[in-house]
Amino acid sequence: MLPAITSLGVVYNTSESNSVAVVKRMRAYIEQNQLGIKLEERPVANTSDVSTATESLNGRVQAIYIPPDNTVHAAMAVVCKVANDHKIPVFTNVEASINQGAFAALSLDYYKLGEESADIALMILTGKAKPSEIPIKSTDNPKFIVNQKIATALGINLITGRGDSIEIKNP
Repeated sequence: MLPAITSLGVVYNTSESNSVAVVKRMRAYIEQNQLGIKLEERPVANTSDVSTATESLNGRVQAIYIPPDNTVHAAMAVVCKVANDHKIPVFTNVEASINQGAFAALSLDYYKLGEESADIALMILTGKAKPSEIPIKSTDNPKFIVNQKIATALGINLITGRGDSIEIKNP
Protein backbone atom coordinates (compact mmCIF):
# COMPACT_ATOMS: atom_id res chain seq x y z
CA MET A 1 0.00 0.00 0.00
CA LEU A 2 3.00 2.27 0.50
CA PRO A 3 5.49 1.00 -2.08
CA ALA A 4 8.03 3.80 -1.59
CA ILE A 5 8.34 3.34 2.16
CA THR A 6 11.89 3.45 3.52
CA SER A 7 11.23 3.70 7.26
CA LEU A 8 8.76 1.89 9.48
CA GLY A 9 8.13 2.52 13.16
CA VAL A 10 7.08 -0.19 15.57
CA VAL A 11 5.93 0.44 19.13
CA TYR A 12 5.90 -2.59 21.42
CA ASN A 13 6.40 -3.83 24.96
CA THR A 14 9.63 -5.82 25.28
CA SER A 15 8.09 -7.74 28.20
CA GLU A 16 5.50 -9.31 25.90
CA SER A 17 7.05 -12.32 24.20
CA ASN A 18 4.46 -12.27 21.40
CA SER A 19 5.49 -8.73 20.45
CA VAL A 20 9.19 -9.48 20.70
CA ALA A 21 8.77 -12.51 18.44
CA VAL A 22 6.89 -10.51 15.79
CA VAL A 23 9.44 -7.68 15.78
CA LYS A 24 12.27 -10.21 15.55
CA ARG A 25 10.59 -11.79 12.50
CA MET A 26 10.04 -8.33 10.98
CA ARG A 27 13.75 -7.50 11.35
CA ALA A 28 14.74 -10.80 9.75
CA TYR A 29 12.22 -10.43 6.90
CA ILE A 30 13.34 -6.90 6.07
CA GLU A 31 16.99 -7.95 6.12
CA GLN A 32 16.59 -11.23 4.21
CA ASN A 33 14.55 -9.61 1.47
CA GLN A 34 16.77 -6.53 1.27
CA LEU A 35 13.75 -4.26 1.37
CA GLY A 36 15.71 -1.12 2.15
CA ILE A 37 13.37 -0.31 5.03
CA LYS A 38 14.81 1.06 8.24
CA LEU A 39 12.95 -0.30 11.26
CA GLU A 40 12.61 2.30 14.01
CA GLU A 41 11.80 0.39 17.20
CA ARG A 42 10.25 2.08 20.20
CA PRO A 43 10.02 -0.19 23.24
CA VAL A 44 7.58 0.74 26.00
CA ALA A 45 7.10 -0.61 29.52
CA ASN A 46 3.51 0.54 30.09
CA THR A 47 0.66 2.45 28.47
CA SER A 48 1.90 5.80 29.77
CA ASP A 49 5.05 5.38 27.62
CA VAL A 50 3.09 4.88 24.39
CA SER A 51 2.39 8.54 23.59
CA THR A 52 6.03 9.58 23.99
CA ALA A 53 7.26 6.58 22.00
CA THR A 54 4.82 7.29 19.16
CA GLU A 55 5.61 11.01 19.19
CA SER A 56 9.33 10.21 18.87
CA LEU A 57 8.64 8.57 15.49
CA ASN A 58 7.46 11.85 13.95
CA GLY A 59 9.78 12.88 11.13
CA ARG A 60 11.58 9.54 11.29
CA VAL A 61 9.07 7.09 9.76
CA GLN A 62 6.57 6.92 6.93
CA ALA A 63 4.29 4.41 8.68
CA ILE A 64 3.83 2.70 12.03
CA TYR A 65 3.05 -0.96 12.67
CA ILE A 66 1.62 -2.13 15.97
CA PRO A 67 2.20 -5.86 16.58
CA PRO A 68 -0.05 -8.05 18.73
CA ASP A 69 0.78 -6.24 21.95
CA ASN A 70 -1.64 -5.85 24.86
CA THR A 71 0.13 -2.82 26.31
CA VAL A 72 0.16 -0.79 23.10
CA HIS A 73 -3.30 -1.89 22.00
CA ALA A 74 -4.64 -0.64 25.34
CA ALA A 75 -3.41 2.80 24.25
CA MET A 76 -4.30 2.46 20.56
CA ALA A 77 -6.43 5.62 20.56
CA VAL A 78 -3.34 7.56 21.70
CA VAL A 79 -1.13 5.94 19.04
CA CYS A 80 -3.63 6.80 16.31
CA LYS A 81 -4.20 10.35 17.53
CA VAL A 82 -0.47 11.13 17.60
CA ALA A 83 0.21 9.38 14.29
CA ASN A 84 -2.76 10.90 12.48
CA ASP A 85 -1.84 14.37 13.74
CA HIS A 86 1.53 13.87 12.03
CA LYS A 87 0.02 12.24 8.90
CA ILE A 88 1.60 8.83 9.63
CA PRO A 89 -0.55 5.80 8.73
CA VAL A 90 -0.92 3.13 11.43
CA PHE A 91 -1.09 -0.53 10.47
CA THR A 92 -2.20 -3.12 12.99
CA ASN A 93 -3.51 -6.65 13.38
CA VAL A 94 -6.72 -5.91 15.27
CA GLU A 95 -9.91 -4.88 13.49
CA ALA A 96 -11.10 -2.83 16.49
CA SER A 97 -8.12 -0.51 15.90
CA ILE A 98 -9.87 0.80 12.80
CA ASN A 99 -12.52 2.44 14.98
CA GLN A 100 -9.75 4.04 17.05
CA GLY A 101 -8.15 5.67 14.00
CA ALA A 102 -5.80 3.07 12.52
CA PHE A 103 -5.37 3.25 8.74
CA ALA A 104 -5.40 -0.51 8.04
CA ALA A 105 -5.61 -3.85 9.81
CA LEU A 106 -4.89 -7.40 8.78
CA SER A 107 -6.96 -9.22 11.35
CA LEU A 108 -8.34 -12.62 12.07
CA ASP A 109 -11.86 -13.14 10.84
CA TYR A 110 -13.15 -14.52 14.13
CA TYR A 111 -16.32 -15.88 12.55
CA LYS A 112 -14.28 -17.89 10.03
CA LEU A 113 -11.86 -18.91 12.78
CA GLY A 114 -14.83 -20.22 14.76
CA GLU A 115 -15.97 -22.26 11.77
CA GLU A 116 -12.47 -23.71 11.31
CA SER A 117 -12.28 -24.52 15.03
CA ALA A 118 -15.70 -26.18 14.91
CA ASP A 119 -14.53 -28.35 12.01
CA ILE A 120 -11.55 -29.49 14.07
CA ALA A 121 -13.71 -30.14 17.15
CA LEU A 122 -16.10 -32.18 15.02
CA MET A 123 -13.22 -34.30 13.68
CA ILE A 124 -12.18 -35.07 17.26
CA LEU A 125 -15.70 -35.69 18.61
CA THR A 126 -16.59 -38.05 15.75
CA GLY A 127 -13.35 -39.98 16.17
CA LYS A 128 -11.99 -39.03 12.74
CA ALA A 129 -8.82 -37.62 14.31
CA LYS A 130 -7.00 -37.47 17.61
CA PRO A 131 -5.95 -34.05 18.86
CA SER A 132 -2.29 -35.08 18.64
CA GLU A 133 -2.75 -35.90 14.95
CA ILE A 134 -4.11 -32.51 13.96
CA PRO A 135 -1.36 -30.15 12.79
CA ILE A 136 -1.15 -26.60 14.04
CA LYS A 137 -2.04 -24.20 11.27
CA SER A 138 -2.76 -20.56 10.64
CA THR A 139 -6.16 -19.37 9.63
CA ASP A 140 -6.84 -19.39 5.92
CA ASN A 141 -9.10 -16.36 6.12
CA PRO A 142 -7.49 -13.20 7.45
CA LYS A 143 -9.46 -10.02 7.00
CA PHE A 144 -7.92 -6.86 5.54
CA ILE A 145 -9.69 -3.68 6.58
CA VAL A 146 -8.94 -0.12 5.50
CA ASN A 147 -10.28 2.98 7.20
CA GLN A 148 -11.44 5.18 4.30
CA LYS A 149 -11.85 8.23 6.54
CA ILE A 150 -8.23 8.01 7.71
CA ALA A 151 -6.98 7.22 4.18
CA THR A 152 -8.63 10.41 2.94
CA ALA A 153 -7.26 12.46 5.85
CA LEU A 154 -3.76 11.11 5.16
CA GLY A 155 -4.06 11.70 1.40
CA ILE A 156 -3.75 8.00 0.55
CA ASN A 157 -5.65 6.89 -2.54
CA LEU A 158 -7.09 3.40 -2.35
CA ILE A 159 -7.11 1.61 -5.66
CA THR A 160 -7.87 -2.09 -5.65
CA GLY A 161 -7.93 -3.16 -9.25
CA ARG A 162 -8.25 -6.83 -8.33
CA GLY A 163 -10.99 -8.89 -6.76
CA ASP A 164 -9.23 -9.01 -3.40
CA SER A 165 -11.31 -9.17 -0.26
CA ILE A 166 -10.80 -5.71 1.16
CA GLU A 167 -13.30 -4.29 3.56
CA ILE A 168 -13.33 -0.52 3.61
CA LYS A 169 -14.90 1.01 6.68
CA ASN A 170 -15.90 4.57 7.30
CA PRO A 171 -16.25 4.78 11.10
